[in-house]
Amino acid sequence: MKLHFGSRGRISPTDLVFLEVKVPRESEETPESMVSFLASLSHLLRGSSLLKRLGGKKPSLSLEIAAFDQAIHFYLAMPQAEQGYVESQVQSQYPKALLLPSPDYMAGWREQPVAFGHLAYGAPSYYPLRTYVDFKDVDPLSSVLGVLSKAKEGEKLAIQLVLSKASSGWARAGRRALAGTTDSEGNVTKPEDADIIDSKISQPGYEVCMRIIASAPTGQQAASLVSNLSSAYGAFAHGEGNVLRFTAPKAWQRQNFLKAIFERRRAYCPRNQVFSLSEIASLYHFPSIILATSGVSWGA
Repeated sequence: MKLHFGSRGRISPTDLVFLEVKVPRESEETPESMVSFLASLSHLLRGSSLLKRLGGKKPSLSLEIAAFDQAIHFYLAMPQAEQGYVESQVQSQYPKALLLPSPDYMAGWREQPVAFGHLAYGAPSYYPLRTYVDFKDVDPLSSVLGVLSKAKEGEKLAIQLVLSKASSGWARAGRRALAGTTDSEGNVTKPEDADIIDSKISQPGYEVCMRIIASAPTGQQAASLVSNLSSAYGAFAHGEGNVLRFTAPKAWQRQNFLKAIFERRRAYCPRNQVFSLSEIASLYHFPSIILATSGVSWGA
């Protein structure tokens, strides 16, 4: 199938491929498997020939968790040209996973009232969130999936992480912070949180546009779903590091913001917001045997 381009070199939504990923209920893979998968995407996201085909726009891949029909689903969305590569990398880390081609599950969501917005860092990108290494015997996504599992009939809810290549100098601000400050007498004061800054900037990362959207029979229901889900991400707040804060688009941005969600495009997102691979893997990974949440759509 030929790639079609809309205005300004964008991929047409009709050329996006959606894969639903289902793992067995007894799956023992940890978020570290997702770190390895994410690392393999540097080939896809770094640009080169794909970037040229997209008319100079950064290539991207969307990681999505959705709740509808009272079940929780895990999806990947990508340009059709990269489907084979992405499938091979998923199967390398999750050999028992089922990868099911799927239509766009969001089709029809605008037939009901919708609420939406994005989650962004509350501090500079070089400060980390809590990651899976900070959660003891608990899946980091438990609180998030707990909210998704409560979606009622007619309620639809999704989280979308659109990944693209980080600029080569994304860690520069962190290195400046680590250098400390020098007073008039030449004394250097190092930051007390140097260890966590160094840990964050020493890892590879991607620019991330993280969005939430809900569709429900009433606008009040949709807004409540978004509020509850964004609050669940408080579990990732790092006491000495970063936190995720929800922001709704301004009235004049709403139409194009919503269009960007459905087209899986980066738009109306903080610039240079870079998440480390361990942060992304904590915010998005396939479920495993330690997950107690009901309603997950498991594989055979």
